[in-house]
This record gives sequence, structure tokens and C-alpha cells, in this order.
Amino acid sequence: MQPTEVLLEVTAVLEALGVRYCVGGSFASSAYGEPRATRDADILVALTTRHAAALVARLEPDFFVQLDAIQDAIALAPTLRDDPLHRATVNLIHRASFFRIDLFVASGRAYEQAQFARRVPQTIAINPERYAYFVSAEDIVLIKLEWYRMAQGVLDR
Repeated sequence: MQPTEVLLEVTAVLEALGVRYCVGGSFASSAYGEPRATRDADILVALTTRHAAALVARLEPDFFVQLDAIQDAIALAPTLRDDPLHRATVNLIHRASFFRIDLFVASGRAYEQAQFARRVPQTIAINPERYAYFVSAEDIVLIKLEWYRMAQGVLDR
């Protein structure tokens, strides 16, 4: 299974559960610029405890996923609101391809809310046409600049 198909499997579940999300990282950078290889996909998600069990139930047949890890990340996220260097994350590993999806649980930071507000649907598969919500092109640049600043100007990519 191709990484795009794995990503679409996860975003379809998020949409079915009514979870706001936006794809970032290399997938978004590739959509707006030069395509590049990636070992994972990053998704900012507005998960709440009411989503946790249903998310696991829908993903577990095809992904290694743990309910307690999701619940822990949801509980941790608000405590990190004032600490942009740390994020509450959950890793989903696709069983067949071992492709990883990193869910970054939104902490409620104003900038995360702005990313959700500016997200844009991107067609990422055709025949049939399928889309996923991506962070905006401007937000990709801002995210990279924020990471560069937090890393004090030392980044390998």
C-alpha cells in the first residue's frame, strides 16, 4: 500500500468521526513545492476523549494503535499549550506497509486554531478523486520558520 493510501485511510476515519485535522510535514511541503521522500505523515488533530475509543476501533484492524497512548496524549496536550517545543503525539503504524502516521494532538494554542481555520482541501488521489485537508502553504513556511527559531538556527532540513 502506498503512503498516500495509508494517509487517506486515516483521514477518512477522522472525517467520519468529525475530528478536525490538517496534514502537515513532508506531505504538505511536497504538495506545495518540490516532492520529497518521507518515512511518515504528520497530522494535527483536534482529538477529544469522546473520539478515542471509536478511533481505535476503526483503525485497529489495519494499524498498530493503543487506546491508552491516545488517551494519554489527549490528556497531555492542554498542559503543553505554552510549550511549543513539546507536543502530545500518537504514532499509528500501518500493519501491512509499516508506514507511520504521527498524530499531533492540538493543545489549544492560538496558532493551531489558525492552522485549522486556514486548512485547505488537497486532491491527493484520482480515479476516484480523494482529498484530505492540508495546512496552508503559508503555514508550512511559518511552521518551518518556527522550528528553525526554536532550534536556534540549526536544522538538518
